Amino acid sequence: MTKDKGAVVTKGGGNVWYKEVNDDGSDLGTPDSFADLGYIESWDLQDDTEGEKTYDEAGELVKSEEMDRTIKITGNLMQSDKATLDFLKETVRGNFYAVYRYEGIVNGKYQEALFGICQFKPMVGLASGTKRPPIEITVLKN
Repeated sequence: MTKDKGAVVTKGGGNVWYKEVNDDGSDLGTPDSFADLGYIESWDLQDDTEGEKTYDEAGELVKSEEMDRTIKITGNLMQSDKATLDFLKETVRGNFYAVYRYEGIVNGKYQEALFGICQFKPMVGLASGTKRPPIEITVLKN
């Protein structure tokens, strides 16, 4: 890899967009436009694949096989209005969503993330003084 000053992201935050979809990622009846979940304070994408390791009789690793893959998005929103909190604790229950996030321009190219089938974890957590509710989104097989 080479160092690339154009790839340095200087601004965080941004918005998260979502729209409800069927469990196969298809639109619900008529295509809806994406709704704005609001400004986010932080956004953390984790793509983790477990592996099964095989060792020989001498204890040397001879094989590593990929197992379950988990893609999870966590973060904190910057607002805690009633509509947002109701969405996070009630509306998301049992529903599937497409999730979109614009990541900015890096080296003159738009950086975007689109996840076709996701589920929000129904939860609300508000620490005193900050009131920045956490979000947790699990990305399902698309």
